[in-house]
Amino acid sequence: MTFVYIVVASIALSLLVLWALGKYSANKSTATEKIDIASALRELLLAKAEGRIDQAEFERQQALLHATVLEPAQASEGFQLPGKKLGLVAGGVVLAIAAAAIWVASPTGDAPEMAAVSKSVGMPEELNSAQASSGGDLNTVVKKLADKMAKDPSNGEGWLLLAKTYGELRRHGEADAAYAKASAVVTLDAQALADWADAHVMTKDRQWDDEARKIVKRALAADPKHVKTLALAGSEAFGRGDYKAAIDFWKRMKAAAPADSMDNKLADANIAEANAMLGGKKPAVAASAEPAVTAGAVAGVVTLSPKLRGKVAAGDTLFVTAKALEGNGPPLAVWRYQGSDFPIEFRLDDSAAIMPGRTISQFPEVLVTAKVSKSGSAEPAKGDLLAAPVKARLGNMTLVVELSAER
Repeated sequence: MTFVYIVVASIALSLLVLWALGKYSANKSTATEKIDIASALRELLLAKAEGRIDQAEFERQQALLHATVLEPAQASEGFQLPGKKLGLVAGGVVLAIAAAAIWVASPTGDAPEMAAVSKSVGMPEELNSAQASSGGDLNTVVKKLADKMAKDPSNGEGWLLLAKTYGELRRHGEADAAYAKASAVVTLDAQALADWADAHVMTKDRQWDDEARKIVKRALAADPKHVKTLALAGSEAFGRGDYKAAIDFWKRMKAAAPADSMDNKLADANIAEANAMLGGKKPAVAASAEPAVTAGAVAGVVTLSPKLRGKVAAGDTLFVTAKALEGNGPPLAVWRYQGSDFPIEFRLDDSAAIMPGRTISQFPEVLVTAKVSKSGSAEPAKGDLLAAPVKARLGNMTLVVELSAER
């Protein structure tokens, strides 16, 4: 049982503060001041939200950020956030910004959906067109960085940026290889090691091997209280039947996670499942014999009730979840989208699992529901728009889930 880990409770901001989005400069021959791309992007969004800049200025500044990380020589003048002057980053950081946009994309990683989602979060048109000079869609941008890394294989930070972005695109094999390249030239922290282990396990059809175990041990050595690492270590132990060890890891995970966070709740659910296994209870097993293409998935559209029209903004976040019929434990699958262009198509399969050892394909029927969050958090909050749960058999590709109530 591996654990493809999604920190749903803080999904919107978590990628913006990843270590890979920190200060970075590939231009060692100049005195160019480094900037924190995550802070720059957050400040830009805040300036727009507070009305200090309009949409046109927002798009111009964001385009400059993208141009800076792709072609530093062309953008060495002009980028200035309202009230703050920031130096420019030279080369190679495009994936830092790309990762923030990729996060709101469909789990399938298909290029057309990627482009549509990037447009919904206000990315400049230059990044939505494959013919544009700034690099085309995000897959094209990723290729540009990959090409740069092929010419500069000793750049460990570049490999790490590339690895993380491959992971967000669900290109796990390439992420695994990029993390290995990075590890050969820089010291990886616990977060990078945990993400590497996650990607490596995914390349093995969610099965743990000695290499993945070694990576997790390195992550634990780097930070014994790292939440994702403890989650992965527990999942590895659970998968080989060492439920006592799994419980120990997950108790440590719970202690390290913020109270009332999704991490904390996931730890509780995992511990309960491991205790059940110790007590001799069997986990739920799928009984579906439908074709493989649809047997382990449900799909459909989320619609918006007419009475709620006007209450969804482009920056709001839609969560679609599938849970077991009894409603116990964490969701079996979570799909996220940012935008307001209803109806919105969705698909829930094992790639959207929180715990791949407890996946949607294991349950012949599930409850599918949806909500829109203003804050981007999966935690319940006043103002959320809600849909009533819809019971669905696996393989149903024509579900209609309507948002019809406000919390």
